[in-house]
Amino acid sequence: MQLLKQVGPLNERQRLFLFSALGWFCFWQIIDLVFPIDEWLTKGIVSLSRGLINLFLGRVTLCYKINEPFFGYVLIDKDCTFNIAHGCNGKALIFLFTTFLWSIPNQSMQRKVVFGLGGVVVILIANIMRIVALFHVLKRMPGWFDLF
Repeated sequence: MQLLKQVGPLNERQRLFLFSALGWFCFWQIIDLVFPIDEWLTKGIVSLSRGLINLFLGRVTLCYKINEPFFGYVLIDKDCTFNIAHGCNGKALIFLFTTFLWSIPNQSMQRKVVFGLGGVVVILIANIMRIVALFHVLKRMPGWFDLF
């Protein structure tokens, strides 16, 4: 409560941004309930990660869908097992990024769409690179895996 008193009242632009962000956040939650994208997104991330692991690390992995103790996939190499849960697919980050991008007032919809699509692609590429790097750390330095 003290923090709100220090910040002071919100001006019209700030209220517009916050209500717009809340609206877009609710929109994403509804879309996610109607058309759940977790399975599709995780499957794509896993497939691309497996391809890059094979290409750059020279490791062929087996992939199985699992439901216990979490929903996701497990990659099995001859030396290790690597789990990729639905929480690793970057959906939350994509939702937050697009919510705040689309909530910025006084910007053209064309710019928002271009930056939105570009940002989502960058998020997906970074996520795939993160998974490949984590797999590499697990293979080479398993004691460091939890730190990374």
